Amino acid sequence: MWPEIYNFLEQFSGVEYDFGDDLKSISGYTAFIEPYQWKSGIDNIMEDLEEALDCVEDYAEFITDDLPRKKDLKKIITMSVLSAIISNLNNVKRNLNIENVEISNVDDLMFQIQTISDLINMLIEKTIDDIIQHDEFDKYDEENDGAFTDLLGIHKNDMTNMSFTVNSIRQDYFETLDEENE
Repeated sequence: MWPEIYNFLEQFSGVEYDFGDDLKSISGYTAFIEPYQWKSGIDNIMEDLEEALDCVEDYAEFITDDLPRKKDLKKIITMSVLSAIISNLNNVKRNLNIENVEISNVDDLMFQIQTISDLINMLIEKTIDDIIQHDEFDKYDEENDGAFTDLLGIHKNDMTNMSFTVNSIRQDYFETLDEENE
């Protein structure tokens, strides 16, 4: 059914909405290697999703019999894309040993993604000593309504293990690149 859905979207929007390539671009260890690219990729997917849903809404009268009706088609597209993003987010959190937290709406999802991106950036850009000595963890948590402690359930003493994990993933990735270039 997906080829028919993509064909419908492309036919009426003039844009290819095969989310597969975009979802691949955020998969694996992208969040740990390029957190900004990971977050931007998700933002782009969400924009494309909104445009695809608008296309379904605007051209519902042209939905062929081989496709579900407008409401179901929108639901299928939305659930497929969001479940892939949530799965990706949960994989990132699993690598950081952060428990999965219930996501009740798209705003919750995007806030978790932003918080994880900020966390990884903090761990990449600063040493664990700087994070602790300058209270970076507490400052971020306070400025973002308990995003670390309340939303993700992490604490300052978790930062050492997370830093090790992020650094290990990055080191393995860059060593693999070096080996491929030799």
